[in-house]
Amino acid sequence: MMAPDIKFQDIKANGMTFTCRTCGLENDGDLVIFLHGFPETSLMWQAPMKELGARNCRCLAPNLRGYSDGARPLELEAYQCCEMAKDIAALADEVGEKGCKFHVIGQDWGSVLAWAVATIFSERVQTVTGMTIPHTPAFKWAIENNPEQVDTSQYIKAWVSGERIDWFYANDYEKLKSYYEGFPQYAIDEYMALFTRREVMEAAGKWYRARRTIEASDIEYHDITMPALFLWTNRSLSSRRAGAERNAEYMKNYYRFVEIDGGHWMMWFNGEQCTREIVEHVTKFPIK
Repeated sequence: MMAPDIKFQDIKANGMTFTCRTCGLENDGDLVIFLHGFPETSLMWQAPMKELGARNCRCLAPNLRGYSDGARPLELEAYQCCEMAKDIAALADEVGEKGCKFHVIGQDWGSVLAWAVATIFSERVQTVTGMTIPHTPAFKWAIENNPEQVDTSQYIKAWVSGERIDWFYANDYEKLKSYYEGFPQYAIDEYMALFTRREVMEAAGKWYRARRTIEASDIEYHDITMPALFLWTNRSLSSRRAGAERNAEYMKNYYRFVEIDGGHWMMWFNGEQCTREIVEHVTKFPIK
């Protein structure tokens, strides 16, 4: 089967409108939902979406709450993970059937949200794939017990204080531009057009501010009971080895941990390996 085209689609869900990329929604196979990180969009998922679309899957990648113009509430409380997880379940209802099962995949903040979705909607999630950030209990443990992770996570304080946006924007967006070094120009163009809009960066910052610290969890996390894949790069900007290796303690079904020799932007610089792992995991555990 040839890979279907990637399409743009506005989808109304949970009282908001999400700008989404879709692939193969006309197929009749499993629903797969992709959750991007910061500062990125659904653009990062095109390769695995095409691969899975060619395998009869129905793929959906929303620009998440705060990143879509039609889904940018002002209230800080709206950016708690428990609220944003409802977006994903509602989007699944819209493109599938109400209460349908789906696979969920996330990187960076999208990984945090994917683990939350797998926790709150465990009866609906067929498989979960986290990338960069381990399940919240493992990450929380690392922040509390591992000095390297404590040091790495200090930047979160600048988001909470409100200083981080000006850091990104100083000297003609110098720091923001540096994040995208080596990216293809079409990605740089999309990302710079979006993230130089202060209202978008303020909304993205509310993900950090609403969480405040990893200890201030809005969800009662438990062990992961569905098949799980965790892809971790050993030169990540935000996640160190201690939490990545502890992740296994919370996985109570099939679990695969893959260490990748690379930096934070794994879908751009390790995309072939990541796509292969994602496709293998999803297709290994089809929805019956």
